[in-house]
Amino acid sequence: MPGVQGPDALEHALLAALADGEWHSGADLAQALGRSRAALAKRIAGLNDADIGLRIASRHGLGYRIAGGLDLLEDAHGQPQAALRGLPGLRLLRVCDSSSTRLQAEPEARVCLAEYQTAGRGRRGRRWQAGYAQNLLLSLRHRYPSWPTDLPALSPLIGLAVARSLAADGIPARVKWPNDIWLEGRKLGGVLVETRGEAQSGCELIVGLGLNVHMQSATVDQPWHSLALAGLARPRAALASRLIAALEQALEDFPRRPLAEQLAAYAPFDALQGQDLAIEDAGARIEGAYRGLSARAGLRLQTATGEREFVVGEVSVRPGPGASGGS
Repeated sequence: MPGVQGPDALEHALLAALADGEWHSGADLAQALGRSRAALAKRIAGLNDADIGLRIASRHGLGYRIAGGLDLLEDAHGQPQAALRGLPGLRLLRVCDSSSTRLQAEPEARVCLAEYQTAGRGRRGRRWQAGYAQNLLLSLRHRYPSWPTDLPALSPLIGLAVARSLAADGIPARVKWPNDIWLEGRKLGGVLVETRGEAQSGCELIVGLGLNVHMQSATVDQPWHSLALAGLARPRAALASRLIAALEQALEDFPRRPLAEQLAAYAPFDALQGQDLAIEDAGARIEGAYRGLSARAGLRLQTATGEREFVVGEVSVRPGPGASGGS
């Protein structure tokens, strides 16, 4: 969706006024925003036509309303919500192609949060679209002075950091190897770790995290879930702040602590325990019983011909015969 524009300052103030999900009269909104009712109606029509997953309802005698309200990352004045204030290198975007792409283009930015993405990237190029201000779309930059050993193990460890942070907030999330976040057997979100750099100049990581927070409907080819559907929704700004801290801690710990020590915390958050799996690898389908992670965070599968290990990035996982849950 090239060329999609996000709400400007006036439109954002309008959305903030409607964020409570209640009806607001056109006269009251026009007065509060310093615009005529006709100008306001034109802006509302533009937002409804913008193809960013927004729907502002209008009704004679009641005015305007956004059903269910909005959980915005900025206040009415365009400043970060309280939970996000003071975070160094924070970039808040209303609409962008991809938070990770924008972060890569801004070397001084450290964290990027977006209300809506037109071209968000997932594993193997998959897209995961959600309406405006519905989900958490987060990208974080981290630099290492040299390339860490065991780098493929980072994806499941980042997933573990996310699941542990959510669990501390009362959300019983789990990790589906290598980089999905599950809740109640369905996909709640995903992690994407992208690397850049040369051996002599260090390693830069862009860690992307997408998490379904308020999403109620979607066209997706696998079972999915959201915090709202599970009755576990949290304010997105506070959720983002906690997850940023958890991700940064995991990234700092990764080259400093023994990998075995870090992986020891994985099992209680492992969504695949006790399942039979089918793994697709280079066009082949391999079935077997899941045996946990290897010492380098690969997936161990007991097959008819013996145990095999699959490393991060080489396979996709699907439940096999007798397994439960989604993909």
